[in-house]
Amino acid sequence: DTPNTHTVREVYKIGTVTGCSHGVISPRKCSNVVLVTDESKHSWSYEITAVGEKGLTAAPFSWKGDSGSAVFDQFGRWLGLLYGGQVKLGTDRLLTYVIPAWAIIDDIKSFSKLECRLKS
Repeated sequence: DTPNTHTVREVYKIGTVTGCSHGVISPRKCSNVVLVTDESKHSWSYEITAVGEKGLTAAPFSWKGDSGSAVFDQFGRWLGLLYGGQVKLGTDRLLTYVIPAWAIIDDIKSFSKLECRLKS
């Protein structure tokens, strides 16, 4: 069972570059991100958005090289995988994008045609 992002406020991860980080789900909570697979194909991806623990005025939750880090909620439940980020327009603060755990599990099921679930 994956956490409901509407009840998650705090997030944690250990990244290769930034080490152990504490952050919060952005007030926007989720973002639709354009993925470019090649010059002619574009698709949208639904991502959870996290920022440093003091919001956009804190140290970043992640940095280049932290992609692939597991992100957990305040109860230790797996929330998703750190995908990337971008600097928020008009600031020098980084938004971190997290692929939701449910999306990863759904993709594994679709690709493998096998049942996939997290151990309780």
